[in-house]
Amino acid sequence: MSLNVQTLKTVEEYTPEGHYVHYSFSVSDLVAIQPWSIMWDYQTKCRFISTSWKFRILFRQFPKKRRVSCSVSLKRHDSEKSHMKALVWISVFDVNGMSLFDYPKRIYCEGMRPGDEMHGSIGDRFLHGETFSVGITIFIRCGHQKSNLDHETIANTNNE
Repeated sequence: MSLNVQTLKTVEEYTPEGHYVHYSFSVSDLVAIQPWSIMWDYQTKCRFISTSWKFRILFRQFPKKRRVSCSVSLKRHDSEKSHMKALVWISVFDVNGMSLFDYPKRIYCEGMRPGDEMHGSIGDRFLHGETFSVGITIFIRCGHQKSNLDHETIANTNNE
């Protein structure tokens, strides 16, 4: 299994409601023997409450079923005392751009504190040898809804 780093893209959005980060990448050749994961660190860079997060997506092979499962986790690792609402949406598309799910899969937590971690799974719909695209959106709701924070979008293409 391999990540196509040519397609790894990150877009960050800062809105009055909170902070979004969008990741998209392609995965090809789901025939790895070992579990395979990707991890990202994300910091909200908020001028009101700056929080830090670690996101992980894990693909695990089940050879007898000829399937690959996918699970995700999001952990908060800062020292701010405020509770944050965190949501993660995951979309998966085949090589023709067709979604593997009717709706994006969602995991969320209403009041994450420093050290809290949330987990979710999006099942085992992936077959060995498939190539697909993954879209991940993380939303961190911060306590500055009444501020006059402008909406800002930053796009990066990472080739690391």
